[in-house]
Amino acid sequence: MKKIIFISVILSLGFISCYEDQSTDASIEIGEIKVSIPELGEPFSLVEIQQGLVYSVNTTITKDGDSNPDLSYEWRLNLMPRVEDYVVLSRDKDINEPIVRRPNSLPYTLWLVITDHQTNLQHHVYWDVRIISTSGDGLIVADTKDGMTSDISLVRSRYFSSGYTGEVLYKRNNFSAANGFNINGLVKKIQFGKTMLSNMSTYKIFTLTEDDFFSIDPETYMVASSYDQLFVNPPSVKKPQAFSYSINQHMIYVDDGRLYFINYGQGSQSDIFTSYINYTAPGSTQIKYYVSDYIASVTAYDSFMTYYDETLSRFACVKGGLFSNLSFSDVTYDESVVNAYNPLSMPNMQPLSAGVGTNGVYMHALKDKTTGEIAFYSIIADYDENSNQVFKSASKYATQACPDIDQAISFETCENKDVVYYATPSAVYSAYFSASSVSATSRFTPPAGEVITTIKLFHEAWYVLNAKDDYTPMNENGNQLFVATYNETTQEGKVYALAITNLAGALEASSVEKTFGGFSRITALGTQGK
Repeated sequence: MKKIIFISVILSLGFISCYEDQSTDASIEIGEIKVSIPELGEPFSLVEIQQGLVYSVNTTITKDGDSNPDLSYEWRLNLMPRVEDYVVLSRDKDINEPIVRRPNSLPYTLWLVITDHQTNLQHHVYWDVRIISTSGDGLIVADTKDGMTSDISLVRSRYFSSGYTGEVLYKRNNFSAANGFNINGLVKKIQFGKTMLSNMSTYKIFTLTEDDFFSIDPETYMVASSYDQLFVNPPSVKKPQAFSYSINQHMIYVDDGRLYFINYGQGSQSDIFTSYINYTAPGSTQIKYYVSDYIASVTAYDSFMTYYDETLSRFACVKGGLFSNLSFSDVTYDESVVNAYNPLSMPNMQPLSAGVGTNGVYMHALKDKTTGEIAFYSIIADYDENSNQVFKSASKYATQACPDIDQAISFETCENKDVVYYATPSAVYSAYFSASSVSATSRFTPPAGEVITTIKLFHEAWYVLNAKDDYTPMNENGNQLFVATYNETTQEGKVYALAITNLAGALEASSVEKTFGGFSRITALGTQGK
């Protein structure tokens, strides 16, 4: 029995596969077929295809050294990642076709079927193909020139654009160039995300201002959906507060203290929000809850978030399942922990920040409006005697050792370090948590004439959507802090990309190579996916 040997080049892997001929006809001469495609680069390199561009592949195929064997070819590409519905791209040996699939963090499969007409045997070669957008991935910068309207730009750099090796690329004022007008108001949050409709993923840039919430098409930067178009029944009172993608199969949106969601796990997938969720406490009538501007939610495969309820004066959590709607529950008071606090009795508090740290600890910063005290409050997930998941209060951390925290304008919680960064106009501090205390160290001060306007931990856009995806993260993912500054005299905004150098939150010194300027006053930062 003879062997068929061919090269199966996988864009993300690249390897040689050997397959045994299962034929029992000893009279058939089966030669060695070799496939060579130089455009794919070195083995183990990542090769990506830009959406809409004509993709050309020059293929060399030989059989026993013969460069003109009696072979036929069929190139196939599936319609969606991980779906077995394929269409034929070409029946030529080479490819010279436009690739029109939607960008996706999951790879498509390119399938070459080679038929040997001498033996009537087929050879199958597969590639993983990642389709990326025409814009590419990078840092989204929202800024304002007049303090009343905003614009959005994109920056690409090897420090935050996966696989990008070129010079720094600025695509400035994308929103106004595409729409012919600026965003009304100041952008508070901007995040790349996806919606599902008819089982197809569509990527959007969701944008929150003080008075509006809408989505942008990342390919064109035109408005994709206005506020009213995002809801089955738009809220009667328009007071945008917050949104999050970090609930399993859900997108969360908060408006006037009410919680709205899109459930991508439902069979009839949608890209618009339902009516707000009603919360009824056990054994009582409906209670008016109020979700704050700050919600702590974990990565997209988990299904919980916590927040401080300003109406009920206590912490609460929201649970969601793969195919279930969201539901509210209380946070259990655990008196046994060090520096315990009662999560069910916290009157007159002002939320300052919320995030999820190491080991899934939910970390909130609150200010006591009566005393002026600022403290961090931690919440953990646990299981009761019936193996039901519950949320318990953990420790309260006083902040006497956190300089100028009362002046903080921005917070960021690390998920891979026991650190919360906070920024004042004049410095960035890392607050490092031990078992029972927290202390902060100054890590960055801006150059003379510059003030800090916001900070943002770097997470690749796909990672925010799905931390358990099979996409390998950049080394900088979760290990780099963006610091935005503004110089009133020069009227220039800058972004400093600072590597986090240890588990205590130390930051590298700023450098020209990792400083990105030419903006106006920056109000929000985000990341765009490919």
